[in-house]
Amino acid sequence: MLYITLKFVHILLAIIAVGFTTSFGLISARAARAGDREMMYALKTIALMSNIAHGCYLLLLITGLWMIWVVGYPFSFTWIYLSLILFTLAFLAGSFMMIPSVKRRMAILQERGSSDPELIELSQRAMKLGPILGVVTLVIIWLMVAKPI
Repeated sequence: MLYITLKFVHILLAIIAVGFTTSFGLISARAARAGDREMMYALKTIALMSNIAHGCYLLLLITGLWMIWVVGYPFSFTWIYLSLILFTLAFLAGSFMMIPSVKRRMAILQERGSSDPELIELSQRAMKLGPILGVVTLVIIWLMVAKPI
């Protein structure tokens, strides 16, 4: 019963975290076509959703490791260690690149407006990194589902 409960919580956390983070591009793109006020609202929404998603990602790591321990899988399985490596890279990129970028864009938007070159550059960088992190996430999901040894 413990494993089923952990798996349920793990999948629920994945739905929330992946669902939130995959929506950031759409939210940003729609707000960019509106005005400064809408862009600020969108960035604040993304910041809040990002905090929730990162909490979910940390809990995903904990529940995933707990399930590995409960089942007794060795960490030498390719799908486990590769997933952990990809997770670490994606989590660090989100924590040290994407989240600070959102906060910086909010500050620039408030101080200088949406036409500021630095804001535009940061937004373009996020639009490039976001899809890469999305692909990494899809690879992790595939590894979790397929479990290739």
